[in-house]
Amino acid sequence: MLNTFDKIRINNIYKMLLEMSEGRFSFQIERNDIDDEIEALVVLVNLMAQEIQQTLRYYSQLNSPESIFQFVQMIFILDSSFQIIYVNDDVMNHLIKDKNQFIGQSFIKTLSDHSKHDWKLIADKLLINNYYQIKKKLHFQFDKDLTKEAICNITSIYHKENNNQFILVTSFQSKTQSQFIEDGLALTSKIPSTKGIQKKEKPNILKNEKDIKIIQKIHDYILQHLETPLPSLRILAHNFGTNEYKLKYGFKQLYNITVFKFLLDERLKKASLLIENTSLSMKRIAILTGFKSMPHFSKVFKQKFGRSPKAFRNMSRLH
Repeated sequence: MLNTFDKIRINNIYKMLLEMSEGRFSFQIERNDIDDEIEALVVLVNLMAQEIQQTLRYYSQLNSPESIFQFVQMIFILDSSFQIIYVNDDVMNHLIKDKNQFIGQSFIKTLSDHSKHDWKLIADKLLINNYYQIKKKLHFQFDKDLTKEAICNITSIYHKENNNQFILVTSFQSKTQSQFIEDGLALTSKIPSTKGIQKKEKPNILKNEKDIKIIQKIHDYILQHLETPLPSLRILAHNFGTNEYKLKYGFKQLYNITVFKFLLDERLKKASLLIENTSLSMKRIAILTGFKSMPHFSKVFKQKFGRSPKAFRNMSRLH
């Protein structure tokens, strides 16, 4: 008699075979540490999918009179805290999720448990090298039990003038011209209609364009200097050619948050992303996010996220 967990594992194998029957061989079933006959079947199904994928790729390219194209499949752009700020349409099509499920999320949350460990090692190196680049096989979480394999190029892009770092994660795939056409037809029915959706117009909060640009520059300055103490509003305003009153109330009107609340929120957001994505010590993360003392860091972090930094890391390892 199968228990509930074994039934779930059998169902995962069934789901995997369904994907393979429709010609999708880049999926994998998440492994566990159980050593039994069902896990042996999982290993065999995963290996079979890999072998079929490699064989079909080899023969389709060997026997095809068409040109073989290397094309970018999925594109993720991350900020220096490994938060997703852009995804292309292929990410949504291949992982069957909406754009708002990616934007603003920590990149590590898109990966399988096994790849999370690999990503943390990469993230540690990205933090200390502005020009780091590596090619790595990653497994993206497709649903609760299946993952999608992709060979990814991970590149750090450093903008020296603005002191900004971005991380570009791209996956590549080889296809013939006819495969492009087939995939285009298959995806047409899956693309959600945007008919009738209207973009909300931004309200004209500040009428003076010059003042708006100054406040936007101060906003960007704060984001780029989270690890350093922020000067007083008066000094900060004078440094950017405005006054304290315009900065204080203009920032609140434009971003619906005070300057110092924004600074604290962004520091805590960056700290949470570093805790999730790296293996850095809590003391090091506190320094990188501008907190001078560990007790203060732990206190405000718990107020924001409902648990201590250490408990937050332990929880992230379980998901």
